[in-house]
Amino acid sequence: MDIGIWPLGFMKRLDFRLKLLVALSLAGVIAIAMVMAWWFWATSVRLQFGDPAQWPEHITEINNMAFRYPSAMEVIVPEDQLANPVSIVKKGERGESVLIQVGTWRPETPLKDLEDAAKRFEAVSQKSRKTLRVEPLIRDGRAGIVFVQDDRGGRRIWEMIFWDETEAREISLQLPGTASAVDRTLYERVFQDIFATLDFLTGSKEKSDGRPSEIPERWHKYESKEGGFAMWYPGEWVVASEFEEEGIRSVIFQPQTETENAVAFEQGSEVSFVVHAGPSNDPKTLNELDVNFASLFRNQALEGTLSEERFSFPDVGSGISLEATQKIGGKDVLSQLVLLVGAEGDENVRGRAYVFSAIFPRPQENTAAIEFARLMMKSFRLLEQ
Repeated sequence: MDIGIWPLGFMKRLDFRLKLLVALSLAGVIAIAMVMAWWFWATSVRLQFGDPAQWPEHITEINNMAFRYPSAMEVIVPEDQLANPVSIVKKGERGESVLIQVGTWRPETPLKDLEDAAKRFEAVSQKSRKTLRVEPLIRDGRAGIVFVQDDRGGRRIWEMIFWDETEAREISLQLPGTASAVDRTLYERVFQDIFATLDFLTGSKEKSDGRPSEIPERWHKYESKEGGFAMWYPGEWVVASEFEEEGIRSVIFQPQTETENAVAFEQGSEVSFVVHAGPSNDPKTLNELDVNFASLFRNQALEGTLSEERFSFPDVGSGISLEATQKIGGKDVLSQLVLLVGAEGDENVRGRAYVFSAIFPRPQENTAAIEFARLMMKSFRLLEQ
């Protein structure tokens, strides 16, 4: 038999209905691929508006904020900036269109803090809107909260509120009820990219209780005399567990919601941040910690996902920070490992050893938790022994 013409002969012998089914299946696959490619192109912020890092910047000093926005949109500055927010809209469009606003909420009765602002916003908005979800946020050292809502007219609204010393800053997105699924997806992503460029112009003042300037007021202080350290953790988190084994003092921090089930954090399905304080009478060098812990972390990292850097904290010590995607419990999990020697000097200086580890399943859904973990690490301080 001539192998070269066998497939053609085989096709000729197929039943017509089977041929039709094969043809329809192939056409369906091609159509789905084309739709997916078109969706990717139509909802990609970079393909539609370019790299957010290259967008023009707008500074609104009266609101203590700066942000970048797509050049295909325009910024409208109101005459009375104390009473009205800055608006970002599609060029040439007004009225029922995509609207992004940045400003400061200044009610007649002053707001006390973020919790007060969130409660008052929710009390007012619930009269005409349905809240779909509420999530904590943090940006440039300011704690915040986001409300995702639908109003009676069909609009989708994202409202972010941040506490900036004594005032509540706002950044919101309003999508008209007539917006297509493509526009909703695209402009929600544009809004998130604008948020990612948001910076506050002045730094936070040093807190009266000794906390670092980047740490929000609502965070709690944790102090371990046995471990020789103190640090701050988010108001929505708790100390899930504390224990000591072979002289190593460990503490596990988790979001409150993660502790309300029987799932062990070791399975990799829950967000967790763990601190291990080595024995005070067994000092280590950074190179020793690298060999004992970092080598294993590197080996377990999925190919192409590992990043690491060396750092030093004034009055604390020096360390190594590693981040990678790893397989934990059969799932891809974003993992962080930080090794720290509590003594200032080069890599040969000995000091108390500290090991920090964090895991984030579904990292795209846990961006706030990832930022929280980084701030927790920055808040770490040694206690005088």
